[in-house]
Amino acid sequence: MHVYPLLLPVVIEETRLPFRFLASATVLRTADELIIFDTGFPYGDDLAVRLRELSLDPDDFTYVFNTHYHVDHFGSNRLFKNAVKVLSREEYKFQKAWSGRFLGSPDREGFLSSSFPALGGRETRMLADFLSVVQEKYFRDDYFGDWERVRYLEDGPLLPDYVRAVHTPGHTPYHRSYIVKGSGSLVVTGDCIPGKKAFFGKRDNFIQVEMDSDAMRRSTGLIRELASAPGTVVQPSHAEPFMAEDGAPLRESVLHLG
Repeated sequence: MHVYPLLLPVVIEETRLPFRFLASATVLRTADELIIFDTGFPYGDDLAVRLRELSLDPDDFTYVFNTHYHVDHFGSNRLFKNAVKVLSREEYKFQKAWSGRFLGSPDREGFLSSSFPALGGRETRMLADFLSVVQEKYFRDDYFGDWERVRYLEDGPLLPDYVRAVHTPGHTPYHRSYIVKGSGSLVVTGDCIPGKKAFFGKRDNFIQVEMDSDAMRRSTGLIRELASAPGTVVQPSHAEPFMAEDGAPLRESVLHLG
C-alpha cells in the first residue's frame, strides 16, 4: 500500500486581492485499487501533470473519495472517468442549496456572517469577494464527473475494507474525513484540519471558515483520537502531511502503509 501526498496550486485572480493557496490531493495505491482523496481545484492541468510524473493514469483509478462538496476539493474529479465517486448525499444537497442562497442574496457579506459567525469583518469581506467568483464561475456539477458513478455514503456502499469514512462536521454540516488502515494509519482530514497548527490546537494561517465552531472543536478532537496510534500520518487539506505524534514533516514523497 503506497500513499502519494500531492499539493496543488489554487489561483483566483479575478478578485480584488488575488487568492493563492495549496490544496491537497492524496493518492493511495494498493495491489487491487488506485484511489484519490479529494482532487483540488479545476485550475490548469497541475493534477494531471503530477500524476503523469508518478506514472499514474487517471483512467486507471477505481475510487475518488471527496471530503465535502467545495470546488477546491472536487474540482478535478472529472479527470477520473472510470472511478467510483464517493460523497455524502446530504453534503451535496446542503452545498447546492447554500450556493443558491449565497448567489441570490442582495447582501452577500451579511449572508456569510450568518453562515460563518466566527469570521471577522475583514475576513467576511475577503471571503465574500472570493466566493462570489468561485461560486459563479467554478461551482459546477460537471467538474464532479459522471454522476452515474457516484456512490453516496448514506447508502452504505461497498468500499475497500481499509478505508473508513468518519463524520467530522464543523466546516460544513456533513463533512467527512477518511481513515486508511494498513500496517500504519493515514488520516485524510479535509477541511476539518486545514494545517498542522490546527491539529495541535493552535491557529493556522488560514481564514477559519467554520459553520459550527463547537462541532469543529469536537471533530478536531475526534481526529486527534483517530490519529493517536504510533506512526499515524495526518494529511490536512491545505498543507503538507505530518506525523501525528510530534508534527514532524514527512521527508519522503511516497509513504508505505504496508
